Amino acid sequence: MKIRYTLAVITFFINSVFGQYQNVRVSNPGSTSPEEVTIAINPSNPEQLAAGANIKFFYYSNTGGLTWTEKTLSSSLGVWGDPCVIYDGLNNLYFAHLSNPIAGYWIDRIVVQRSTDNGVTWNDGAGIGYQYPKNQDKEWMAVDLSDTPYKNNLY
Repeated sequence: MKIRYTLAVITFFINSVFGQYQNVRVSNPGSTSPEEVTIAINPSNPEQLAAGANIKFFYYSNTGGLTWTEKTLSSSLGVWGDPCVIYDGLNNLYFAHLSNPIAGYWIDRIVVQRSTDNGVTWNDGAGIGYQYPKNQDKEWMAVDLSDTPYKNNLY
């Protein structure tokens, strides 16, 4: 009985040691200390991941998170934090953030941008929720992946 118990304890500890994931730094050292981070996994390809961080940082991986590429997002509507990233079922990637337009009012709307190549390039985005002079704050997105007529709708 003692031998079985000892073997069970040893097996548990060995599995615990080898069951740990490697920590991978997403951002480049010295470029930023990411905050308000959001991350998404492509439901059609789990090797593709995307992440966003304040104020305008974007990261993508095509290796299941083992390696990452860092970029900064831009839009004529401005980019000002509170990121949210999400994939639909058609391999489109969306990045929602607050605005900071050159000619306009700070965070006066939410901007949603789309990428069709896992974040290598982005469209200029569309502004939603414009209600000057009210501020917008902490947008969020959801996508319908159910097998219904609403599949791949972005909310």
